[in-house]
Amino acid sequence: MNTTNRHTQTKTYILLEGDTMYSIADKFGLEANAIRNFHNEHASLNNHIPFSNDIPEHVLEILLSVAALQNIKSHTLEVPVVLKNQNSLHCDFSILNHNYGVVLYLETQKGKKRIHYTTALECTKEFEFVYDLILNKSQVYIDYKIPDMLADSLANSLAKPLYPIEVQVGRSGKLLRVTNQPEIYKQWKIEKPKLLRYFRSSIAERQIQAADIAYQNTTAIEKALRRDLFFTLYCSRLYTKYFSKLEIENTLRIPIYPFIRGIQYQVKQHIHPFLNANGNITLHQIGKVSDSRSSKDIEQSKDEPYYKGDPLEGELDITYEFCNQKHIIKSIRGTVTLLMNQQLDKKITIEAYQLT
Repeated sequence: MNTTNRHTQTKTYILLEGDTMYSIADKFGLEANAIRNFHNEHASLNNHIPFSNDIPEHVLEILLSVAALQNIKSHTLEVPVVLKNQNSLHCDFSILNHNYGVVLYLETQKGKKRIHYTTALECTKEFEFVYDLILNKSQVYIDYKIPDMLADSLANSLAKPLYPIEVQVGRSGKLLRVTNQPEIYKQWKIEKPKLLRYFRSSIAERQIQAADIAYQNTTAIEKALRRDLFFTLYCSRLYTKYFSKLEIENTLRIPIYPFIRGIQYQVKQHIHPFLNANGNITLHQIGKVSDSRSSKDIEQSKDEPYYKGDPLEGELDITYEFCNQKHIIKSIRGTVTLLMNQQLDKKITIEAYQLT
């Protein structure tokens, strides 16, 4: 149900079950950030929508800008995507200085969790299409709280010294190397004694000692970075040639479990031939599990095939939105599922969006 207030030029959208900021944005052809900002400007304070992008349960309606809706309506003609050099999608990483809000919904047989944090990416140098980036990550919240369960709190504390992390990426966005391992290890040496005093158990001590070994090794730090789903998707060979069909095949390793190699998915990567309602480029990844490990291999934390057993199954469905001019990622949305022993073991939904 929609109603319009002629005096304030706002349109009221009554929320339906399952609505998110992104589903509403798709429905009206607006950006989620623009909807939230307009709503917060015109709604009462207790009905504001936080920057986590979740709509609070007590909010029953969203206020939309009539002017923005009319502007979108007047630009509904299909405008083709124009790419150069065999339909190459390339990003000018040198201008990268952006913050992203990241929300993950994790569903397992044990229940559901909501995880959110903010990631900052900044380019500090470029030479011959190799880009030096600084990545930072804010406090991680689980179900809107700082982690208080022992396992979650320990995992969060072990990862904190990773950031800020300095990396080099190539023109395709692929991670080439971590460049500040000595500085990361110095920060870890400061944090390690505090963790040993706070987490007093044999299990925690083993995890801390394992982290101590990892922080001394650049390769191990790179593996830890690849366990971040947002960074994995951000650097998943998006920037390349798509040729006449605007489609390529790609292989992704998705970090579904924290301490083993990512699950392999074979995907088709397709650029929509027309700009979306926001005047931006849309890219869609869709695929299925192609990992050769069995369900028992995953249960036993194996990085390579070892045991016979039921094959892994699952699907990946991710949509990216890029700025039409510089091809910086504006949002990443989608779902990854994994079935083990023919039953759903994990479902991860990601909603990442550019804040600045």
